Amino acid sequence: MDESGYVVTVANRTRGHSEVGTRCVEVERYHPNPNVTLNLIVGLNGRMYHNFVDGTSDTNTYLQFMGEASHANTENGISVISPGDTIIVDNSPLHRNRAEVTLANFFAPMGVTLIFMPVYSPDLSAAEPVFMKSKTVLKQERFQTIIKENLKFAVSLSLWEVTTSDTREFFNGTGMFNV
Repeated sequence: MDESGYVVTVANRTRGHSEVGTRCVEVERYHPNPNVTLNLIVGLNGRMYHNFVDGTSDTNTYLQFMGEASHANTENGISVISPGDTIIVDNSPLHRNRAEVTLANFFAPMGVTLIFMPVYSPDLSAAEPVFMKSKTVLKQERFQTIIKENLKFAVSLSLWEVTTSDTREFFNGTGMFNV
């Protein structure tokens, strides 16, 4: 489980055309660049569950997300969080303290284990490469218009580009799993 911020400027173009010796300029209507946070649970079978928070995430939105995920099913009808699962989260302060105690009490009867990654170790997160691929996909020309009209929808579409084989590769890349 992890979260990542998205903003409309994630799709800014990096190339353009102009006459030799002149600066390339694109004129657009002012857009206030809303920021959304994507909360994501990714498993060996791909992305399991996600939602969005307008603005930044905090302990309350994190707890709400985990509560929603515990009652949700994937597109295949599989429970997102099942007895015996292990949920790996980063060591962010919003995952610790009150959230840690609350989730430990919430997940204990379900037989779900919550594990914290070492501090400053995004390389151990299988979710980070999902975010990277999603943000790379959003820079493609086919997303230029939609991301400016509906950022959340564009991000959701980009997550469909992440395949099951991608997530297995991402888990292998952490060095903690051999799948």
